[in-house]
Amino acid sequence: MALAAGLFLQSHDAIAQSFDDTELSMSARRTYEPAFFADSRPATAWDMVQRVPGFQLVEPDDRRGLSGARANVLIDGRAPTSKSDTLKARLSRIVAGDVKRIEVFYAGASELDLATQTLIADVRLDHAPSRSFAATFDGDVREGGGGAHFGIEGSRRDGDFTHTASARIYTERSRAVSGLFLRIEPFATPIEGRLIETMDGQGQKLDADLLWSDPDGRSLTLGVNATADRGRSASAVRLDGAATDRERYASRYDTQGVEVTAAFVNRVSEARAFELEILQSLSDTGYDDAYRLGADSYSTDYDDRVTETTAKATVSQRVSDGLTLQAGAEGGFARLDGRSSYIDGLASIDLPAQDVSVSEWRSELFVRAKGRGGLRWRYDAGLALETATLRQRSDVRFAKTLQSLKPDLAVTYVINEHSQLSLSGARRVGQLDFSDFVTSVSLRSQLIEVGNPSLEPERRWTLDLGYNRVFWRDGALNLNLGYEWIDNPRDFVPLNGRDAPGALGGASRTYATASMTIPLDRLGVPSSTISGTLNLRRSRVTDPVTGERRELSGEVGASGSLAFRQDIPSRRINWSIDVQASSNSRSFRLREVRDYQARPSVGAQIEYQASKALKLSLRIETNTLAADNLRILYFNSRASGQIENFEQRSTQVFPILYFRVRKVFS
Repeated sequence: MALAAGLFLQSHDAIAQSFDDTELSMSARRTYEPAFFADSRPATAWDMVQRVPGFQLVEPDDRRGLSGARANVLIDGRAPTSKSDTLKARLSRIVAGDVKRIEVFYAGASELDLATQTLIADVRLDHAPSRSFAATFDGDVREGGGGAHFGIEGSRRDGDFTHTASARIYTERSRAVSGLFLRIEPFATPIEGRLIETMDGQGQKLDADLLWSDPDGRSLTLGVNATADRGRSASAVRLDGAATDRERYASRYDTQGVEVTAAFVNRVSEARAFELEILQSLSDTGYDDAYRLGADSYSTDYDDRVTETTAKATVSQRVSDGLTLQAGAEGGFARLDGRSSYIDGLASIDLPAQDVSVSEWRSELFVRAKGRGGLRWRYDAGLALETATLRQRSDVRFAKTLQSLKPDLAVTYVINEHSQLSLSGARRVGQLDFSDFVTSVSLRSQLIEVGNPSLEPERRWTLDLGYNRVFWRDGALNLNLGYEWIDNPRDFVPLNGRDAPGALGGASRTYATASMTIPLDRLGVPSSTISGTLNLRRSRVTDPVTGERRELSGEVGASGSLAFRQDIPSRRINWSIDVQASSNSRSFRLREVRDYQARPSVGAQIEYQASKALKLSLRIETNTLAADNLRILYFNSRASGQIENFEQRSTQVFPILYFRVRKVFS
């Protein structure tokens, strides 16, 4: 903290210094050339993004429309048009040699619709003619099993065309042995035992992109993403001294999905541009569970199909050097057809909302203004009007139309060439999970979640204050403080005597995040850094069962990480050690409370650049999947305050060894 305070004061002392107006006007962006990453010998663009001081990739957790699917990383100034392909996966397919530079800036300094983000990284590619091909083999070894992954990716740039493609297959088998199964009932002898879990799976993934561009500023990007995964898992509990298992559980899953995207950009002039994005996706998900407790047996299965079509058009006009206007429209249709069943012994149990079709038509009109005031101020203001119509067909039929006005404003103040201050406020509308409309049964968790026909999207007002400071060339400090007012927060509510996903009325959340990268060269440790993150969250909502104030279900109050990394260029070696930890999270149901506590994990990694095109990596982790799960079950409901029993399941995982071999052919 003393170091952070010193850096903060140092930045404000620098305000009194005079510095060139051009440098100040450009200080809203920081640029990192390939030479900055040379000592770490990155293999992919993802390796480079991870080394940008103070930057953290934020994948969207709410993918409502194309705007809601934006992460805080751009590629050549554009956010990729995709909702299923993660930025980490996309960046991992780009060879490091194809990266020309990486620019980092606050959203308020961008001409893009990214006011939902704070710190943005733009990966700029070198478009000189080239060909590259890379193959990666990686896997892991753990107690009772392991996994193997093989992937290939290639790209070719020739004239106006750029082609990229990748394919990946994997197979996994793992086994985790717990140290404890404990069940405590009032006035009864505790029951202890051993829990054994196994899992195996396999899958394939295919990605392909085609980019065409011409000197007149027109470009067309086509993409396809296809995945297929299937697997099974099993667990058993055997009590101490028993000859047979107390309970056995088995599950199988099978998922397939395909997404096709297109994006057309026409820069009509230096001041005007038009962009059209289209997305079409289809996915099928299915699983079945079987559970036996003593002589009793249960089974369930679930299947759904989800389709989505979305299109977005945007027109941008640069009015002056300090002002850009945008206007556009987005529309989409999404539908889920889901079915579930539940069998107790040989009898089929009828539950509400077991055969459901739910759809949503959504449209949005938006305008946006971006610009700067003088040398120090950047602003980004927008207003959108969203209209959505929900329809459901099942044992309950309904249709309703919802409208939401969504303003947002982000202001950035450039303190000096090293530090910036930002303030943003926005109203967001969350994405509904259509599977919440369908009743589902989890035999492993011993839970029945009834489909809720009255669901509406979560809406929230967010106010965020951010501070960013760069120092010592490789160092950075980022601080954020925020407050959220949440309408219709997603949690669990009682419905017809069972648990159901639903809204709790109003909630609030306060959060604080900090990240810092400290280069140690000045402290006598060459080519090394220490980096850390800290995330604090506190939410408050009124419990629908007890009427008491509590946090939202699943909220992790505190989490953080600390890592030391050193590059040894003379040996072509990079090595690191890291620690990650988080506080517990609780889930509140009608009759029970579940407390989940992940154990701190420690990892160490070493990378060796055997040649210019061959890189080897080795990593070991402990407690990666280890956790303690406590279940507190009440008589009738939690409102009674009378506990029926406690049940704890602890998962202990032995150290996992990961390895990777990557070969680049160019």
